[in-house]
Amino acid sequence: MHAFHFGSARRRLFGLYHQPAATGKPVAGVVLCAPFGHEYIRSHRALRNLAVRLSEAGLHVLKFDYFGCGDSAGGNGDGSVAQWQEDIGAALDELKDMTGLAAVSLVGLRFGATLAALAIARRSDVRTLVLWDPVLRGGPYVDELRALQADWLQTRPRVSGVTPPAPDAELIGFPLPPALHDEFKAIDLLASTRWRARRVVTMATQDVDVEALPRHLDALGVRNEFEQVAADCAWQRPASVHLQLQAPAVIARVAAILEPGAGA
Repeated sequence: MHAFHFGSARRRLFGLYHQPAATGKPVAGVVLCAPFGHEYIRSHRALRNLAVRLSEAGLHVLKFDYFGCGDSAGGNGDGSVAQWQEDIGAALDELKDMTGLAAVSLVGLRFGATLAALAIARRSDVRTLVLWDPVLRGGPYVDELRALQADWLQTRPRVSGVTPPAPDAELIGFPLPPALHDEFKAIDLLASTRWRARRVVTMATQDVDVEALPRHLDALGVRNEFEQVAADCAWQRPASVHLQLQAPAVIARVAAILEPGAGA
């Protein structure tokens, strides 16, 4: 594993590169797109395990943080949906430059899947796009997070003299500036007609319902597949917001889909 920074001088992004194991199979590559907010923290170990599993299967893997998130440059509240789409494009270009590959794949989890789907609208170098529990519409997603925060705060200890944050100010400890809120609200994958990946795979756990997306892709004539995988991801349960996501069944299935020579 190699840690490094990439991107422009003003917007440096933190990346972790996992070199592929020697398998004798064709060379392939994949960029992993993390979720937003508390789901980023919850899924950190799962995405790390996925990166290791994919590298063992013979893939070049790049995991990175968006601008204003994690270990990338920028502070809380500096990022935007438009910027994060550009970050995904920068990560794709970086992995291609590092490996010499003409095309690579993308795996996105939750809002990371949504960003990945939006980011490839003007690209033709994405082989397989794997969407793990994607957020289909930004408005209902923000509403769900606000409801989750309200329920979660009911279980938190109260500190005398400390005023809890305003409902619109943050989501489970992460800031939601008005501009970012408006960008979230404008997202609707079911209205998007630009799907440039050669293959789209939607993976849903028992905790989400995203079957409308494969139907939308079918109507557009996009080559796509839908898989339901039994995994307790518990995205909308107040008691689970601090629990690390494991999801070994999903990780194994993603690895099987993207393994070089598996049809990607």
